[in-house]
Amino acid sequence: MRTRVQHPFIALVWLVLPALVQAQFTFTTNNGAITITGYNTAAGLNVVIPSMTNGYPVTSIGNGAFEYSGITGVTIPNSVTSIGSRAFEFCTSLTGVTIPNSVTNIGSGAFEYCALTSVIILNSVTSIGTNAFYNCTSLTSVIFPSSLTSIGPYAFANCTKLTSTYFQGNAPPDPLNAFYQDFATDSVYYLAGTTGWGPTFCGRPALLWNPQAHTFSFTGG
Repeated sequence: MRTRVQHPFIALVWLVLPALVQAQFTFTTNNGAITITGYNTAAGLNVVIPSMTNGYPVTSIGNGAFEYSGITGVTIPNSVTSIGSRAFEFCTSLTGVTIPNSVTNIGSGAFEYCALTSVIILNSVTSIGTNAFYNCTSLTSVIFPSSLTSIGPYAFANCTKLTSTYFQGNAPPDPLNAFYQDFATDSVYYLAGTTGWGPTFCGRPALLWNPQAHTFSFTGG
């Protein structure tokens, strides 16, 4: 008898979970993959993006999916490989984000005008788009992964409290204006053994990271 009772309950759970996801998110399906296109903030301001829904993996956050929303936190699953343009633009209550290992591209203006205080970009991101973190005026630290190969113009422009800027890998092509008007960013730091670094980067002195002089911890590798 117990077995017969459990089976309908389990089936009901599997039916309810996709319905809950659909009540929170809008999405599109293309070639067996899900793109999140919108979010209902009535479901809560601390967002947990599912790794799968309707039997398909969630692989991308679409352009403008969360823009102008009041979300305070977001968990991005390892199934996501790209974050679209303006995906979190003007999410001014969002204070921190960890970009998972699966993400390879952060689109233009993805986090523009957020209230972020710290950003950890894990080791898979190869490109950060133009204006990606523009005007994040509470941002104080950024860890760039060794996988990074390009930073778009003005990606961190006007991040006026950004003081800790650390690169774990070789120097990407110098975008010149990536840190435009970052008044607090006097220098950028890089690890010994990496290549391509000159005396300056983005108009700031490029200095060798000295573990004895800096307590900043690399956690994004």
